[in-house]
Amino acid sequence: MPEKIELIEFVRRFRASESQDDVAALIEHIFPALHLFILRRVPEAVDDIRAETLVTIAHNLYKIDLDSTSAEVWGFCFVIARRQIGRYLKAKKAQPYTSVDTEELSKAEAISALKGFEQSQSDAKGLGQDALELLRNSEPDCFKLLWDRYVVGLTVDEIASELKINYDTAAQRIHRSKELAGSLIKKEGLHD
Repeated sequence: MPEKIELIEFVRRFRASESQDDVAALIEHIFPALHLFILRRVPEAVDDIRAETLVTIAHNLYKIDLDSTSAEVWGFCFVIARRQIGRYLKAKKAQPYTSVDTEELSKAEAISALKGFEQSQSDAKGLGQDALELLRNSEPDCFKLLWDRYVVGLTVDEIASELKINYDTAAQRIHRSKELAGSLIKKEGLHD
């Protein structure tokens, strides 16, 4: 079985060699997660925004600190994706997020099962692989809220809009999810 490569390693390889093959490997690694992220927000423009996002990431690899964690690199990628989505929505003057056809979302979730998306989830700040697996398996809604808020970087407003709930309810759910995650991690002895 091939070894898992941390996202920051792709960046380090590119910076050492400046090879287009290393850029292609990085793009292949992040593609599934970015595709799903963009699809959930602007399904009508997913291909264009994804292409612009990947080109922007490739052009800005020199801005990433080589001492960054893989989670910080994921954050860098998602910030670029969010900016591209924002530019598109501003130009379109649309609602912040549109709903996604469930059939289309199911197809996208199948794509997200590819290796890159699973790796991105294991890179979340401050939690090891065991803690993430525990949280994902025992409390998937909690995991998704915390992932969207702290790794993807969505605001509470964006999460509330996506879930079709008010701001206070979204903030309360995020707070409760953090508490639940902390107690699960302590209970299982997975904290530092």
